[in-house]
Amino acid sequence: MLTTRTHVQILLYVSRHDMDREQRGRRLKHLMVDTTRTEDAERVAFRQEDATRWSLRAIQRVSLPRGEVFHFFADAGNLARITPPELGFHILTPQPIAMDAGALIDYRIRLWGIAMSWLTEITTWNPPNEFVDTQLRGPYAEWVHRHRFTPTPDGGTLVEDEVRFRLPLGRLGTIAAPLVKRQLRRIFTYRHDAIAQAFTPPPRSIPTRGRPAG
Repeated sequence: MLTTRTHVQILLYVSRHDMDREQRGRRLKHLMVDTTRTEDAERVAFRQEDATRWSLRAIQRVSLPRGEVFHFFADAGNLARITPPELGFHILTPQPIAMDAGALIDYRIRLWGIAMSWLTEITTWNPPNEFVDTQLRGPYAEWVHRHRFTPTPDGGTLVEDEVRFRLPLGRLGTIAAPLVKRQLRRIFTYRHDAIAQAFTPPPRSIPTRGRPAG
């Protein structure tokens, strides 16, 4: 969720300081550090569709049935639970939001101290199978996110995220692609862990026998 403008602002921030090349490299490395791990990369896959468009795919299995899982995602109030806290995700639309095709969700995020507004529309609503949210206003030139839910033979659910996105400014905007993909990988890795935690039942306590009276 990072715009080319943000990328340029970081570079300008560094260049305004009177540093030699080595100092600038250390500062950029600090600002753009890749916090992903090998197993994170396996959870989120990217593919470049053409010169300016990418797709992202993330898959995970949860043990609960599809109806319960879809219900969780149908509540817009749960979005903050599965979004990294450093994004400062905040829904501006009054809640509860009646989710259906045509529903609008207005929210705000912050990245590296820069506020960004985002307006999304639910363009497909097919419970409990899938829904699609499409950016109407925000940092991307295009963002279409399909959420798909498939029952598994063991009674669980396969949760799939498929995103098609383009950066602003056409080919010029692609200079920010590595940084954007790194940030998206972080976001969807956090989302994976948060979803797993949300659908993991708490451990059952084992009652202990009282000490016999002596």
